[in-house]
Amino acid sequence: MRASPYCSIAELFSLPCSDSSAFVLIQMPGSVAQYWHCPTYSAVQKLQDLTSEEGFVFAPFCATAQTPIYFLPPLDVREFPLSTSISFPSHSTVSSKESVFGKRDYKPNDTYQSAFTSFHSAVCSGQFSKLVLSREEVLSLQDTITPIDLFADLLNLQQPGAKYLIFIPEIGFWLGATPEVLLCSSPQETYTMALAGTKALGREFEIGQDCEDFFGAKNNSEHEVVVDHIRTVLCSEGIKLGKTEKRALKSYNVQHLCTRFDFDNSDHLVIARLVDKLHPTPAVCGIPTEKAKDFIRKYEGYERRYYAGYLGYWQYRQQTELYVNLRSASIDKEGSLQAHLYAGGGIMPDSDYLSEWEETKLKMQPMHALLSPYITHYCLQ
Repeated sequence: MRASPYCSIAELFSLPCSDSSAFVLIQMPGSVAQYWHCPTYSAVQKLQDLTSEEGFVFAPFCATAQTPIYFLPPLDVREFPLSTSISFPSHSTVSSKESVFGKRDYKPNDTYQSAFTSFHSAVCSGQFSKLVLSREEVLSLQDTITPIDLFADLLNLQQPGAKYLIFIPEIGFWLGATPEVLLCSSPQETYTMALAGTKALGREFEIGQDCEDFFGAKNNSEHEVVVDHIRTVLCSEGIKLGKTEKRALKSYNVQHLCTRFDFDNSDHLVIARLVDKLHPTPAVCGIPTEKAKDFIRKYEGYERRYYAGYLGYWQYRQQTELYVNLRSASIDKEGSLQAHLYAGGGIMPDSDYLSEWEETKLKMQPMHALLSPYITHYCLQ
């Protein structure tokens, strides 16, 4: 592993990149931004295949021969010190609260309405206790902008969580800013979280408020499905849990119900098994898990690929930091430059398709605020 010195901010735009090498630009919460250059990388089907390795992983919603888990070793890692006095240049003039997309009023398309009917009927009939329905929106962008330009803008976006640009030759570019932890582990602490139940950011949740009253019955029921699943998985590994408490986690223009699970176990074999058991959680899939995955792939209307998968450090410098790939976009450079945006919501018996559609619009706003200055037209919405 090459232990590279810090890079200057200007070097970001002249980093070694090629169509045959993978690379990652990432900033974890509270950390400096990093650039990983990976001329060699590998593909596996399970995280447990990497228990003796350290590096960066990028996993799909559902691992298949066409969409494997990619593993990038830390061959060339460079760091960018960020501070309030030094920041990346911003190409965007759109503020974190302003988006042309947010002001556009458009209704659910036929594909979404049909998928919602299938998902809702399956939940109401008792086949599933919850299903997550997502959708895709495709935008054409100015050819003069580059994915690295967009990552520079992303670092200025007021969105908490992990911020990243990932390029792997077989799958192209993925850009995102996700608030959702799948699992983090270090010698000091290990934790995961249930993040489900969404409300527009307006009146903010305050400590001591009743979650049922503030977020509503549907959001609380949806959240508890995820909490129960995570608790079951952790207990299956003999992990003892203390008291957990729901809180609100703010993320750009929304707030989510969040329950964090802290526990003592940093054994890499246990952590690998936990990740393989946890993913995909009911926050992005459904219950029962395998049946929900099959249903989603059959009736959602598009292939998620790496949306709702996970990414992050795997045992890198004795730390594992894995985040769910949400609030993200894939960037396609075949022909004209296109961005594919993704967002979803939990379908419960009392779900309403217009409300669920509006929730997906809210969740797309961070990426849309980032891309708004460069959009030439809408290809699919």
